[in-house]
Amino acid sequence: MENLENIIGEGVKNWKDNYVLSVPFILNVILSYVLQLLFVIVIVFFVILLVMIPSSILGGVDFFHLDIALQNILLTAVVLSTVSIAFLVVYLLVGSFLVCGATGMSLDILQKGETSVSRMLVYGRRYFRILFPANILVLLILVFGEIIISGVFFGVPYETDLLSRDNSMFPMGLISVMVGLLFTILYALAVDLVFKPLQFAVVFSDEGVLSSLKTSYSFFMENKLDLFLIWLIVLIIGVFAYSINVVTSIFFNLIPLVGPLVSQLLVFVIYLMLAFAVEPVSTLWYAHLYVDRKAGINPEALGKAPEPLYHEQARDGRIKQ
Repeated sequence: MENLENIIGEGVKNWKDNYVLSVPFILNVILSYVLQLLFVIVIVFFVILLVMIPSSILGGVDFFHLDIALQNILLTAVVLSTVSIAFLVVYLLVGSFLVCGATGMSLDILQKGETSVSRMLVYGRRYFRILFPANILVLLILVFGEIIISGVFFGVPYETDLLSRDNSMFPMGLISVMVGLLFTILYALAVDLVFKPLQFAVVFSDEGVLSSLKTSYSFFMENKLDLFLIWLIVLIIGVFAYSINVVTSIFFNLIPLVGPLVSQLLVFVIYLMLAFAVEPVSTLWYAHLYVDRKAGINPEALGKAPEPLYHEQARDGRIKQ
């Protein structure tokens, strides 16, 4: 069993020898920006269509007349919700493909010391059908948990008038809201940490949706400290990059016209830098840790297998060397 320092060092070294591992993460950043742009275009097109509908279609009634204002609001809400869900599904679907591809590429690197973009396509096609519904379940776990927290710390104080300034217990209501905000953040971070091994359970152990979720949870419980340390390193780097984004955005947004454009360009460049270096390196860290700690995987065989490990599979679904 390797110590975490060696795993971190090996991950950086492996990435320096295989910059191609950055490709799926860069594609994922580009995908997110393209989808955001398409989303804005669709919404703008809908608003323009809404405004330009001739009154003759409505029998001479002004489309924004008070009598149908509620219908307009409901229609807009339905369209926004439908488009948002559609774009989220597309992002999760393509993102699952790219994550599976990157995870498989990291496996190739641990096995043979090299990989290629074609391997991303092989692993992506094979495993995205499993990772996609697994990610949906994780998203539901996150959403339902946040709803419960919001109901307890926001809903209850609101319904009991603790958030009314006229109430003598208003400070308690305010404290409840602050604690609720803290818990929503902590819960989201906890869900992210617990299911970090999910993609490796899908690709490395070749397991199904529910089995992958269980394996991710059990692997976290058995390796909490090491997983947390890697996760914390990546989180600190991400927070630092986000801070740079905030500072640059504030500075350049003060410049008329070109300032906001330059700000968005710099933000895009920072995201690309994270996708080029931090995400592939952290994937190798998690991959190495999973292979080193997971029962049924033989670390000594890494680098010797000429084909992906999923070609040889034990009856219990674990990797057989």
